[in-house]
This record gives sequence, C-alpha cells and structure tokens, in this order.
Amino acid sequence: MPGLMPLIIVDLFNHLHEKDREYFRSSRERKLGVSLEQAGAHRLSRVTEFQQSIELLRAALRTQPFLAGDKPDYGDYIAFSVFMWAKCEPVQGFAKRRPSRALAEAYARSLRHRA
Repeated sequence: MPGLMPLIIVDLFNHLHEKDREYFRSSRERKLGVSLEQAGAHRLSRVTEFQQSIELLRAALRTQPFLAGDKPDYGDYIAFSVFMWAKCEPVQGFAKRRPSRALAEAYARSLRHRA
C-alpha cells in the first residue's frame, strides 16, 4: 500500500474526536480492506517507499516552480493537499519531515499563490 495514508492513518485516528472515530474507522477499513492497525503496521519501514513514490514530483519541481509549470493548477493543489493534511495533523515526526527542498519550496509557493 503506497502513499502517505499508511504512514499517518493511526495518528489521524488517535487525534479524532471520539464521536468521529467509528465512522472514520469503518469507512477507511472498508476502503483499505484491512484494519487501521494493519494499514499502519510497519510504517517506519514504508517511509523510503513513500519517498521513492514522490520522486517524479521532486524531479518536476527541480526544473519548474509548480507541477503545472509557471503557475499552480488543479494537479498542484491536489498533490500538495496530501502534504497539508499530514502537516496539519499531529502525526509522528517522520511525516512532518520535508520530503525534499524542491517539494517544500513548491508547496510554500502554492500556499502563497493567489489566482
């Protein structure tokens, strides 16, 4: 299971209000096909897999300010929303690390950009 979700799902669940936990658990477990605990198992060993999965983002952002070129578009905001989600939630330290300088800078630019 690639992506950021397995790295942060248990932390997200642990910080939800009690009234939201049942829905969060049932909807995510139905989607993932496993328990939250199984989805989040071995997450430290999955950090490298996640970092490899975003290498194309890093490569694009080394040569241009945004994924879409000179200005952000829908794809930029979708990509960066994943990182914003992780940044806003009180997750373990590895999820708060900057994935790369190019990605962090593009993320910051997208937050500052006004259409």
